[in-house]
Amino acid sequence: MSDETGVHPSVERALSAASAPWRAVRHDEMDRPIRSPGDFAAALGWDVGRITKSLLLRAQRGDAHAIVVCPATAKVDFAKVGAVLGTRYEVAPREDLETVVGYPVTGVTPLGVSPDVRVVVDAAIADVPSVMTGGGAVGVEVEVDVADLVALTAAVVADVTRSAG
Repeated sequence: MSDETGVHPSVERALSAASAPWRAVRHDEMDRPIRSPGDFAAALGWDVGRITKSLLLRAQRGDAHAIVVCPATAKVDFAKVGAVLGTRYEVAPREDLETVVGYPVTGVTPLGVSPDVRVVVDAAIADVPSVMTGGGAVGVEVEVDVADLVALTAAVVADVTRSAG
Protein backbone atom coordinates (compact mmCIF):
# COMPACT_ATOMS: atom_id res chain seq x y z
CA MET A 1 0.00 0.00 0.00
CA SER A 2 1.30 3.47 -0.86
CA ASP A 3 1.98 5.34 2.37
CA GLU A 4 0.97 8.61 0.80
CA THR A 5 -2.35 7.69 -0.79
CA GLY A 6 -3.23 4.33 0.75
CA VAL A 7 -3.76 2.97 -2.77
CA HIS A 8 -2.39 -0.50 -3.58
CA PRO A 9 0.88 -0.23 -5.55
CA SER A 10 -0.58 -2.18 -8.51
CA VAL A 11 -3.39 0.36 -8.81
CA GLU A 12 -1.02 3.30 -8.53
CA ARG A 13 1.33 1.81 -11.18
CA ALA A 14 -1.56 1.22 -13.61
CA LEU A 15 -2.86 4.77 -13.24
CA SER A 16 0.57 6.40 -13.39
CA ALA A 17 1.70 4.39 -16.43
CA ALA A 18 -1.33 5.60 -18.35
CA SER A 19 -0.97 9.21 -17.12
CA ALA A 20 -4.65 9.10 -16.23
CA PRO A 21 -5.80 11.80 -13.82
CA TRP A 22 -7.02 10.35 -10.52
CA ARG A 23 -7.28 11.04 -6.84
CA ALA A 24 -7.33 8.78 -3.83
CA VAL A 25 -9.94 9.28 -1.12
CA ARG A 26 -9.47 7.58 2.23
CA HIS A 27 -12.54 6.85 4.31
CA ASP A 28 -10.69 7.73 7.52
CA GLU A 29 -10.07 11.25 6.23
CA MET A 30 -13.75 12.03 5.64
CA ASP A 31 -15.66 14.37 7.97
CA ARG A 32 -18.03 11.57 9.02
CA PRO A 33 -17.98 7.80 9.47
CA ILE A 34 -18.28 5.83 6.22
CA ARG A 35 -20.37 2.72 6.74
CA SER A 36 -22.09 2.43 3.38
CA PRO A 37 -21.94 3.69 -0.21
CA GLY A 38 -24.67 6.17 0.75
CA ASP A 39 -22.50 7.57 3.55
CA PHE A 40 -19.58 7.91 1.15
CA ALA A 41 -21.69 9.62 -1.51
CA ALA A 42 -23.13 12.03 1.06
CA ALA A 43 -19.66 12.91 2.38
CA LEU A 44 -18.54 13.67 -1.18
CA GLY A 45 -21.73 15.49 -2.16
CA TRP A 46 -22.21 12.98 -4.99
CA ASP A 47 -25.07 10.91 -6.30
CA VAL A 48 -24.72 7.38 -4.89
CA GLY A 49 -24.79 6.00 -8.46
CA ARG A 50 -21.20 7.24 -8.93
CA ILE A 51 -19.93 5.06 -6.08
CA THR A 52 -19.10 1.70 -7.62
CA LYS A 53 -18.48 -1.84 -6.52
CA SER A 54 -16.24 -4.30 -8.31
CA LEU A 55 -17.28 -7.92 -8.15
CA LEU A 56 -14.84 -10.70 -9.00
CA LEU A 57 -16.51 -13.51 -10.93
CA ARG A 58 -15.33 -16.95 -12.03
CA ALA A 59 -16.56 -18.88 -15.04
CA GLN A 60 -18.73 -21.82 -14.05
CA ARG A 61 -16.59 -23.97 -16.35
CA GLY A 62 -12.86 -23.40 -16.57
CA ASP A 63 -10.57 -20.95 -14.82
CA ALA A 64 -11.59 -17.67 -16.47
CA HIS A 65 -12.27 -14.67 -14.24
CA ALA A 66 -13.96 -11.35 -14.81
CA ILE A 67 -14.65 -8.19 -12.83
CA VAL A 68 -17.93 -6.33 -13.12
CA VAL A 69 -17.88 -2.65 -12.16
CA CYS A 70 -21.31 -1.22 -11.44
CA PRO A 71 -23.11 1.21 -9.15
CA ALA A 72 -22.79 0.04 -5.55
CA THR A 73 -26.58 0.00 -5.25
CA ALA A 74 -27.13 -2.24 -8.29
CA LYS A 75 -27.37 -6.02 -8.45
CA VAL A 76 -25.34 -7.91 -11.03
CA ASP A 77 -27.50 -9.88 -13.46
CA PHE A 78 -25.44 -13.02 -14.08
CA ALA A 79 -27.45 -13.97 -17.18
CA LYS A 80 -26.55 -10.61 -18.75
CA VAL A 81 -22.89 -11.04 -17.83
CA GLY A 82 -22.92 -14.50 -19.43
CA ALA A 83 -24.48 -13.13 -22.59
CA VAL A 84 -21.81 -10.41 -22.84
CA LEU A 85 -18.82 -12.65 -22.07
CA GLY A 86 -20.04 -15.79 -23.81
CA THR A 87 -20.05 -18.11 -20.80
CA ARG A 88 -21.80 -18.35 -17.45
CA TYR A 89 -20.16 -16.73 -14.43
CA GLU A 90 -20.70 -16.89 -10.68
CA VAL A 91 -19.23 -15.02 -7.73
CA ALA A 92 -15.62 -16.14 -7.31
CA PRO A 93 -14.65 -17.77 -4.03
CA ARG A 94 -12.95 -15.51 -1.49
CA GLU A 95 -9.56 -17.18 -1.94
CA ASP A 96 -9.56 -16.06 -5.60
CA LEU A 97 -9.36 -12.46 -4.45
CA GLU A 98 -5.82 -13.00 -3.23
CA THR A 99 -4.66 -15.44 -5.88
CA VAL A 100 -6.25 -13.79 -8.93
CA VAL A 101 -6.32 -10.06 -8.17
CA GLY A 102 -4.35 -9.63 -4.94
CA TYR A 103 -6.87 -7.28 -3.34
CA PRO A 104 -8.93 -7.60 -0.13
CA VAL A 105 -12.69 -8.13 -0.16
CA THR A 106 -13.60 -4.45 0.22
CA GLY A 107 -10.77 -3.18 -1.97
CA VAL A 108 -11.46 -4.98 -5.25
CA THR A 109 -10.85 -2.93 -8.37
CA PRO A 110 -10.24 -3.73 -12.03
CA LEU A 111 -7.22 -1.42 -11.99
CA GLY A 112 -3.85 -3.13 -11.97
CA VAL A 113 -5.13 -6.68 -12.47
CA SER A 114 -3.89 -9.18 -15.04
CA PRO A 115 -5.12 -8.63 -18.61
CA ASP A 116 -6.41 -12.22 -18.39
CA VAL A 117 -9.19 -10.94 -16.11
CA ARG A 118 -11.94 -9.60 -18.35
CA VAL A 119 -13.64 -6.40 -17.21
CA VAL A 120 -17.21 -5.30 -17.79
CA VAL A 121 -18.29 -1.77 -16.87
CA ASP A 122 -22.03 -1.48 -16.43
CA ALA A 123 -23.70 0.89 -18.88
CA ALA A 124 -25.36 2.68 -15.96
CA ILE A 125 -22.10 4.47 -15.20
CA ALA A 126 -20.92 4.99 -18.77
CA ASP A 127 -22.24 8.54 -19.03
CA VAL A 128 -21.09 9.98 -15.71
CA PRO A 129 -17.86 11.98 -15.77
CA SER A 130 -16.08 10.08 -13.02
CA VAL A 131 -16.68 7.35 -10.46
CA MET A 132 -15.17 6.10 -7.24
CA THR A 133 -13.79 2.60 -7.54
CA GLY A 134 -11.76 0.49 -5.15
CA GLY A 135 -8.18 1.47 -4.51
CA GLY A 136 -7.00 -2.08 -3.89
CA ALA A 137 -6.99 -1.50 -0.13
CA VAL A 138 -9.62 -1.39 2.60
CA GLY A 139 -11.13 2.07 3.09
CA VAL A 140 -9.45 3.63 0.05
CA GLU A 141 -11.24 4.59 -3.15
CA VAL A 142 -9.96 6.09 -6.39
CA GLU A 143 -11.78 8.71 -8.39
CA VAL A 144 -11.17 8.13 -12.07
CA ASP A 145 -12.86 9.25 -15.28
CA VAL A 146 -15.10 6.50 -16.64
CA ALA A 147 -13.49 6.74 -20.08
CA ASP A 148 -10.07 6.21 -18.48
CA LEU A 149 -11.38 3.30 -16.41
CA VAL A 150 -12.68 1.63 -19.57
CA ALA A 151 -9.47 2.28 -21.51
CA LEU A 152 -7.11 1.22 -18.70
CA THR A 153 -8.91 -2.08 -18.17
CA ALA A 154 -9.85 -2.81 -21.81
CA ALA A 155 -13.39 -3.08 -20.48
CA VAL A 156 -16.54 -3.91 -22.35
CA VAL A 157 -19.37 -1.50 -21.55
CA ALA A 158 -22.72 -3.27 -21.32
CA ASP A 159 -25.95 -3.40 -19.36
CA VAL A 160 -25.22 -6.13 -16.81
CA THR A 161 -27.25 -5.07 -13.76
CA ARG A 162 -30.78 -4.77 -12.49
CA SER A 163 -31.97 -2.26 -9.92
CA ALA A 164 -31.61 -3.27 -6.30
CA GLY A 165 -34.73 -3.67 -4.27
